[in-house]
Amino acid sequence: MATYSVNVVDSSSFFPTNLNIGDSTTFAVTNSLAGASYYSLETVRNSQGFYSGSTPSISGSFTFSSGIINLIADDYKMSAVVAPGGGTITFVTAVPVTSTQLRIKGTS
Repeated sequence: MATYSVNVVDSSSFFPTNLNIGDSTTFAVTNSLAGASYYSLETVRNSQGFYSGSTPSISGSFTFSSGIINLIADDYKMSAVVAPGGGTITFVTAVPVTSTQLRIKGTS
């Protein structure tokens, strides 16, 4: 299981590694802002801005700690509401994912 320290103020970037089916990844999300903010994972869209033809990179399961107020996800994107201070999100992938298929970003 890999753990990545991330922040709600991080800009968008590619995921740092490839993932295999069943890999467990934990995001330790920090929120130093006064209010709740967001952290997201998103499948890279095609040149027309759609997910058509894209591998469903977020297919899998999510669990989260008490510092995460809510989390919504489908096969192409996940967004979590992060309380001040932060929390953890654990993602177990159901499909193989290359790092260039998945973007991670904070949304302060």
